[in-house]
Amino acid sequence: MTDDQSRNPARPLLRRPQDGELIEVAGVAHFFRLNGKHTGGRFAFEEFGLAPE
Repeated sequence: MTDDQSRNPARPLLRRPQDGELIEVAGVAHFFRLNGKHTGGRFAFEEFGLAPE
C-alpha cells in the first residue's frame, strides 16, 4: 500500500442499475459501469451481451 492509499482509504461507491456509459463497437453494446475516473485509474468494469448464434 502506498502512503497515499493509507491516508485516503477507498470509499464505497453506489451506482444505480442505469448508471454508466453505453458505447457500441462493431455491433456489440458495451455498458461501462465504472471507469478510471471512478477507480482512480485502477480498473474499469463493463458488461456486454452477445446475441445467440
